[in-house]
Amino acid sequence: MRKKLALVLVILLLLTTIGIYPATAAEIWTAQVSGTNDSLTGVHFVNASIGWAVGYGGTILKTTDSGSNWAAQTSGTTQALFGVHFVDSSTGWAVGLNGVIVKTTDGGTTWATQTSGTTERLWDVHFINSSTGWAVGNVGTISKTTDGGSTWAAQTSGTANGLLRVHFVDANTGWAVGYLGTILKTTDGGSTWAAQTSGGGPNLVGVHFIDSSTGWAVGTSGTIRKTTDGGTTWAAQTSGTNEHLLDVHLLNSSTGWAVGEAGTILKTINGGATWTAQTSGTTNILKGVHFIDINTGWAVGSNATILKAAVGDNGNVSVNAQVPTGLAQLTFSIAPQTAPDGGNVTTDALDFGTLEANTPKTGSQRLTVSTNATAGYSVSAEEDGPLTSGSETIADTLGDNSLASESTTDTWGSNTTFGFGYSLADVSGTDAAFTSGYKQFADNSGAEAAQAVMANAGPVTANQVDVLYKVNIGPSQAQGSYANNLTYIAIGNF
Repeated sequence: MRKKLALVLVILLLLTTIGIYPATAAEIWTAQVSGTNDSLTGVHFVNASIGWAVGYGGTILKTTDSGSNWAAQTSGTTQALFGVHFVDSSTGWAVGLNGVIVKTTDGGTTWATQTSGTTERLWDVHFINSSTGWAVGNVGTISKTTDGGSTWAAQTSGTANGLLRVHFVDANTGWAVGYLGTILKTTDGGSTWAAQTSGGGPNLVGVHFIDSSTGWAVGTSGTIRKTTDGGTTWAAQTSGTNEHLLDVHLLNSSTGWAVGEAGTILKTINGGATWTAQTSGTTNILKGVHFIDINTGWAVGSNATILKAAVGDNGNVSVNAQVPTGLAQLTFSIAPQTAPDGGNVTTDALDFGTLEANTPKTGSQRLTVSTNATAGYSVSAEEDGPLTSGSETIADTLGDNSLASESTTDTWGSNTTFGFGYSLADVSGTDAAFTSGYKQFADNSGAEAAQAVMANAGPVTANQVDVLYKVNIGPSQAQGSYANNLTYIAIGNF
């Protein structure tokens, strides 16, 4: 009698401009040594290694090793700094009390004061490139520069309420939020600002948009509001907390974080339909949050607090299991191999980055199996449906000759062959189910049975197969962040 030992590992594949989003990843927040006694109010990273934090007393800190070490920089001011934004590893700005604006063009080695034209407290700053940016502050202050800050010009906000955060998605379209539920939007770079209906009431302290339609605002008493129509309408979401929320950052339409008082950190993986509290390990006020990708993020706050999130496992994902006798063993792991151009691959996720029409992208992972099962093993795979964004999909590929299916291969060399599919290559052993052409992943939502991707009839030690994922879209593909889930199932036949 054969005993079957099933091991399941879920991998989430995303097509998005930023980040990777595993379905079951969990953050572990750990404190970092900031080296200052000042409270920190803002944080911004340009990649997984390089970032800055700002705070009271003109504090500016920089790290080049993901926060393992933070070094103080000379800001040239003793005024409290509340907002910081960099457009690359060299050029950035910080703003604060009494209208102070400082700029660096050498990564913070030197900072120069700019003339803001106001003495109002500036709470936030956002640039879309090295030339064009906005700063917002008390009494409805909005200032814009188009020359990197050499000159700043006041814009008419139409409100006297303090504006606490600003975010732009392009040179024309942006939002500012503030006291008494204020939300302002511009579609002409700030030449005109129009008030939006937020529902009033609580102060709104943080805002973040992922595109011109979809964004979130957070504020006092656990307030979270979301729009999917550029702010024409805002809907309340349930945060599960009454603590004041002070900043929000979304990686895509699904995954994001909000932080606030009493060490509050909330995460959503479904666009805010639900928010789940995470353990921050502190009761200090958290005032800023920034994520580079699903694996890497930081939060900063009072009492010099800096927290870093580590998400998922950056090494191999290994699953081990034994039958009750303890003699039968099966080990299955997945490791990243080749990242797509402009994207990323980890042990449990693949990000194709931004797609272009008629320009295929590929990325790969390596499957490794060891087992002492006398009758061998098999690894099968299936998807939960096609790559999907709302009601839009990227269909599974049919191949160059419209022959590809979950069980049949076809060539795929044409740049006008569209869809999503995969091929296999033996690395160690000859366990790949096929080594020529491309297939579709079996679609579980269409009742298709999972298909074998590697197998052997006897015991194996570290046999390996590379899975090459491929995607290509046509010029009429609808805009969006597309995602699906893949399940790999390893079964030992003992």
